[in-house]
Amino acid sequence: MIYTPIQGSVVITYIDDTTGKILHNVIVNGNDGTLVNYDPQPLIKQYEKAGYQLVHDGYPTNVMFSNQQQHFEIHFDEGMITYTPSNNPRHLDLTHTFTRTVNYVDHNGQYLLPSIVQTLTFTRTATLNQVTGQLTYSAWYLVTNNLPMITVPDIVGYTHQLKVIAALAAVTANEPDQVVNVLYTPLPGKPATLPLTTDLQPVTATINGIPVVPVNNVVKPVQSCYVPEQVTTPHGNLHTTSTRLPQTGDHHEDDLWLGLALLGASISLMLGLAIDHKRSK
Repeated sequence: MIYTPIQGSVVITYIDDTTGKILHNVIVNGNDGTLVNYDPQPLIKQYEKAGYQLVHDGYPTNVMFSNQQQHFEIHFDEGMITYTPSNNPRHLDLTHTFTRTVNYVDHNGQYLLPSIVQTLTFTRTATLNQVTGQLTYSAWYLVTNNLPMITVPDIVGYTHQLKVIAALAAVTANEPDQVVNVLYTPLPGKPATLPLTTDLQPVTATINGIPVVPVNNVVKPVQSCYVPEQVTTPHGNLHTTSTRLPQTGDHHEDDLWLGLALLGASISLMLGLAIDHKRSK
């Protein structure tokens, strides 16, 4: 009589817990009561090299075959790496800055005062799946609270309609940067001067052709310069333009006519004296 050994089998299942999928099944057959000759470590290291992290190795040592099929499971997670603005070796887009720039300009586009630049900072994180290579970004987080209100400064000799630039709080990372131009209009017949101001980023500007020169990050005020009032006076079919003096209110043109009248009177007086002298002879 011939006896046939009872066969047994062992099934080792490798599972991805992140997706719930079965990565691999290994079936080993052998005679009942003998030692199972299988080592899962080479395959575990292969999955770890592919980006998986071992969660649980359910295969014991010294497994013996039996007349019943045996099942063992080895579990993995897909490895994840999280990047932050302070830990960003891949130079990912994890920081965003929103900028509001306030310019103080005249009608010619000349800068009268240094611009003010306000910023809001947003940050986010990114997660890399080491198995699939997929990057997943978190939502943007606003680091700073808001942009404070700005009171528009006055400049002697100028007027401006915008008095206050409101605070800004409801800003998202997708909004474009803002530029606010405060327009100054010169007042006729008034001297235009710039107030003494400091700024880390001074802007060279001119008022009525007189430059404002930054020295050691301090913008020096220009000296008072007169903005003349132009007055048009009709003379027959012609119109002449003269400049009104700032203190007397007279015209340069009036001085000219007065000078001519005095000259004519002097000539007439001299001629009269000469005629009387001739008659007396």
